[in-house]
Amino acid sequence: MAYKPQVGDRVFDMMTTAADSTDVDLEKGVEFDKSTESIHTALMAAGFAPGLGNIADITDATLYALEGEFGEAAWSAAAAIPIIGQMVAGKRALKVAKESGEEMVTLYRGVDNWYPGRMVKEGKFIGGGGHVAASEKKSLWVTQQKGYAENIASGEHGVLLEFEVPISYVRKGFVKTALPSGKLKKVTSKGIKEGNEVGLFPEGLPKEFLKKVHSSPSKKKYDLFRKAFRTRK
Repeated sequence: MAYKPQVGDRVFDMMTTAADSTDVDLEKGVEFDKSTESIHTALMAAGFAPGLGNIADITDATLYALEGEFGEAAWSAAAAIPIIGQMVAGKRALKVAKESGEEMVTLYRGVDNWYPGRMVKEGKFIGGGGHVAASEKKSLWVTQQKGYAENIASGEHGVLLEFEVPISYVRKGFVKTALPSGKLKKVTSKGIKEGNEVGLFPEGLPKEFLKKVHSSPSKKKYDLFRKAFRTRK
């Protein structure tokens, strides 16, 4: 049976081919420094609106997308302006998909540490970091099991990435890896809804699908301990 284009395909096309006219406005009025406040300001200048999501979460997601691909160079206007415009355009496209009835799937990726310049390539989140085989560095391992991803993100510097992905995009690109036979298998519509899938996207996930960045539970406990210690001093 031939594959029929779905809402998710149109959403991805909107994110990757639409020219973003916000670039000119950003160049005129926004300066970048090494802070989340500058990203927040630039997102608003690019047309971010409350209906597109939580501004704090999108600010963090944009920051991680920038540093994940460009490292220290992320703080140059040349690197930041296009990415910020694309993040806003991507959130608009996802909003259109939801309003059209497209189901969204929440997927998690845990990393032991954040590696600037190695986590995003050509606009897509990829393997990077530890706990990833060399052959899978350009793919992105994800799971529906938040607890599983949290275990991998455990430690003082761990990071948990939460993605929001159209179901049609998942069906087209997600490959199971956690199977008794050890063989890769394309996901089925029934399988992904069970909530137990572990697998990868061979070519990564578009940065626009990143919904939120969480600190690992261990890091939260560590931060609370440090705060309590400073209070006692």
